[in-house]
Amino acid sequence: MNIMNTLTLRHLRLNKGRTLMTVLGIMLSVAMVCCVAGFVMSLRDVLIREYKENQGDYHVAYTDVAPDTAAKIEREGVFSSYYTKPGLEGTVSVYLRLARPGRGAAGVAEGIAQKYSVASWDVNSQLLALEGVFVQDGTMLAFVTIAAIAIAVIVIGSVVVIANAFYISSSERVRQFGLLKSAGATKGQIGRSVLFEAGVLAAVAIPAGILLGFLVQAAALGLTNGLLDGISDLNSRSLTFRVVFSPVPIYVCVAIASLTVLTSAWLPARRAAELSPVDAIRQTGDIKIRAKRLKTSRLTQKLFGFEGTLAAKSLKRSRGKYRATVVSLTVSIVLFLSMSSFIWVMNKAIEMGYGGYNFDVLVYTGGDMSALDKMGDLIGTIPNAQVQAIQWTPLQTTVPSGFATERALEQPANGDSYSLNVYPYPDDAFAKLVPAPQGEIQGILINTTGPFTRGGKVREYTPYRCGIGTKLPLLGAGGGIGSVVVGAVQSEIPDSIPSAVFPGNAVNILVPETAYRNMFASSDYSNAEYAVTTADPAAFCGSAEKLLAPYKQNVSIMNVAEQARMNRNITSVVMLFGYGFIAMLSLIAVTSVVATISTGMALRRREFAALYSAGMTPKGMNKMLHLESLMYGLKSLLIGLPVGLALSYLIYMAMGNVAVFAYQIPWDAIAISAAAVMLLTFGTMRYGRRKLGNISIVEAIRKI
Repeated sequence: MNIMNTLTLRHLRLNKGRTLMTVLGIMLSVAMVCCVAGFVMSLRDVLIREYKENQGDYHVAYTDVAPDTAAKIEREGVFSSYYTKPGLEGTVSVYLRLARPGRGAAGVAEGIAQKYSVASWDVNSQLLALEGVFVQDGTMLAFVTIAAIAIAVIVIGSVVVIANAFYISSSERVRQFGLLKSAGATKGQIGRSVLFEAGVLAAVAIPAGILLGFLVQAAALGLTNGLLDGISDLNSRSLTFRVVFSPVPIYVCVAIASLTVLTSAWLPARRAAELSPVDAIRQTGDIKIRAKRLKTSRLTQKLFGFEGTLAAKSLKRSRGKYRATVVSLTVSIVLFLSMSSFIWVMNKAIEMGYGGYNFDVLVYTGGDMSALDKMGDLIGTIPNAQVQAIQWTPLQTTVPSGFATERALEQPANGDSYSLNVYPYPDDAFAKLVPAPQGEIQGILINTTGPFTRGGKVREYTPYRCGIGTKLPLLGAGGGIGSVVVGAVQSEIPDSIPSAVFPGNAVNILVPETAYRNMFASSDYSNAEYAVTTADPAAFCGSAEKLLAPYKQNVSIMNVAEQARMNRNITSVVMLFGYGFIAMLSLIAVTSVVATISTGMALRRREFAALYSAGMTPKGMNKMLHLESLMYGLKSLLIGLPVGLALSYLIYMAMGNVAVFAYQIPWDAIAISAAAVMLLTFGTMRYGRRKLGNISIVEAIRKI
């Protein structure tokens, strides 16, 4: 080993703290790349297993062929395995896997079909795509694209952060480089020394990062499987993830990590090689003094005094370290805000989908009145359940001119014909709202749309202009069945109709229950819904299915609580991966910030000694350092918050097709970001200050 490499290894051993931080940064970067690549492989594995279970394990299928022809096809050397199924009129269908599947799978299948005069054949392009052969199906390509974007984000952030670490390392060794150059070392030797350092660190960090990545992946997939148990139970589908030990993620990690580390080390190596021996020994390269750039505002002097001016000038002199720290903090802020917004959007969409359901099970039935009454009685016998029955009959009606406002949710294309729902209402309650009917059936118009979302806001409109005495004809499937006269109008949904199932896009009318039963006693197109609140929704659903088995074709049972739980579990999976992604990237950034600030403090030992010799007190020194921390944090927040909010809004806009709701500024995420940034900068600066201990003024100034 040559002298340069020996000195490099000695430098790494003497600076154990910075070496450990750099190894940790590289290791976390590798672990993240390994996780992303591994998650894609695990997802691919799930999809392949599910597809094979449901659709079959084959690449090429020849259907309705003679058995002897099928036997000849099976013996073709391009296939590795096969199975057959009975076909039409004594024929069979043969399903085969290719021994070496590739892009020419369709051509191979067609050639064999022509060879044996098979008219009906097919290539399983979806399975081929999932197995890595990009034919006409883009499923796997979409997964790879998403993974590539995620890896690109990781690599860009890691290059910035790891480059900072090597920049700090080369800054620490700058005097050593100057002495070596003065003793005859060449630019190439200096540059190779920094690259050798990168190689040593990579040799330690990359294997450890790959191992950490697989461990994190195994833990995350274990948690995911637990959260997705509800989905598997609900859909009778196996969604179990497993860690796939494929060489592909390892190759990807090694290649990307090596490229990342070498790219990160190349710029500091070039900078160190170009530095002249005199400048290196005097350590003037890190401090750029230009009169215009060092000017500070009078406001800084007035607000923070002499210490504030010194703090501002110190950061302007060391722009490299200042910029490196700000970039690392900004990246963390942007990632945290954007990912927090993504998780908020997902939760909001699920809340809107299931937030209005204040019950656990919804049973829907349809048929004639007697059948509905029997089913309602049966449901009422199930113990430990509170049942709210909602019955109605869907009809059509024609409305007078000007009846519907521009805010009516239904604007029919066929003139003035509207959907109309007739609901029964208790006779005594109805009599309190409407005077005694005189000849014709009286009704109460529910003149509201109910709450819904439009234009990004929750809205509730008054959809109709309707006066007392307006007559609305009732039009059923067989023609007219009478009419109802509006005897009252109310703008609230009755308690008997849960808002979650209220059809705001129709004309909704309440009529006395006695009149309702007389009108529709012989009809077979009435509907009923039963909103059930119970401590055990699954047990209720099982009991309801048994009791209503004779009416199965007219019954739909929806476990709303289970659906809501399933969606919450999906959101938890998203949160698990999202916050895990944030945490690991933030750790990389934190290691860079801690290394940059604490090492910068050590390199400023002479500066602090000079300030003490000029009369600065420890209190004044602490004030200056606190102001520097504040400037680090404020600059990062001023850049990171607008960029993060912009990405947050783009995520909100991108989810517009899933749900429509008003955008909310993520104040909680902003507050957490601001607090974390300030805590990190102040804490690291304080740690660096304490690490210096009591500075000997004479000894510090003599070290030139």
